[in-house]
Amino acid sequence: MRAYLLTLPQLVDVAAQEMHRDPDTLDPRFDLNAWNLDRIAADGCWSLGTGRYESVHYVGEIDHRPVLTISHGPGRTGLPPNAASAGYLGWLITGLYEAHALAPEEVARYLARCPGIGWPRTELTRLASSVLDEAPAPHPSARHRFPAQATGAASA
Repeated sequence: MRAYLLTLPQLVDVAAQEMHRDPDTLDPRFDLNAWNLDRIAADGCWSLGTGRYESVHYVGEIDHRPVLTISHGPGRTGLPPNAASAGYLGWLITGLYEAHALAPEEVARYLARCPGIGWPRTELTRLASSVLDEAPAPHPSARHRFPAQATGAASA
């Protein structure tokens, strides 16, 4: 798993970037006083707007710190999916490899089943091979937590 420890101002800045907004404007969504992490954790999601990447989701904790992600909000099913960019897929591929020690074919098989990826499996395999040619070795304990649906094996 890959996570980044951000300060609240950094998180607000990332949210503004994802929403294609200027964080330095007077937009009340980017007022640090409006960001209540305890409330986001309790509610599970805080919607800042109706478009893509306009909701902050609480997904758990690492070392007693909240883990948040930015995506679309609940009920936003009317948004058509965009195919993932090669750069974004590169991050996913590297993370899957580092956390689960997957071969390029395994990464491609897993990603091809994910909604919204928008790439054929053969192209995903080529991209994964290219990305993983330069990746560092995964952690020795990586494989034990891999999602079962990607390899067909049960997680340990």
